[in-house]
Amino acid sequence: MVGNENEAPIRRRAEELAGRSAFFARLLEAARSHPEPFRLAEDGEGLDLGADNRVQGRPNRARLKAFSLPTGRLAVFFYKPSLLPFSRDRYGYGGRVFDPAGVPPEEIRQWLDFLAAGMPPDRRPDNLLRGFPYDVPR
Repeated sequence: MVGNENEAPIRRRAEELAGRSAFFARLLEAARSHPEPFRLAEDGEGLDLGADNRVQGRPNRARLKAFSLPTGRLAVFFYKPSLLPFSRDRYGYGGRVFDPAGVPPEEIRQWLDFLAAGMPPDRRPDNLLRGFPYDVPR
């Protein structure tokens, strides 16, 4: 579920993203139907989705950022924001580059499961690139 989608700005953002990209629409729909809660970021470039559950008693900081590349392909980047309030650092857990129609629903589900679990190494999706040579927008 996307727990903050009942907020008007988030609902508008979700509609805008779904209208911009069929992949974004598929990713949002998968998050809505997932048993664990997620939160959609209100602003920024691309789709920024974070897990909104607790892992081992602590807030889950796992997030993914889906965005378009200049080549027309799409990318998804998995990260956790820094715990330091003054820092804009992100700790990367890998990424994937793909054609817009090239991701099966099972893979999207695997991504969301990985986020909901807090991105433990033993649950890391096989096809994530460890080195991600792209600028990830904010």
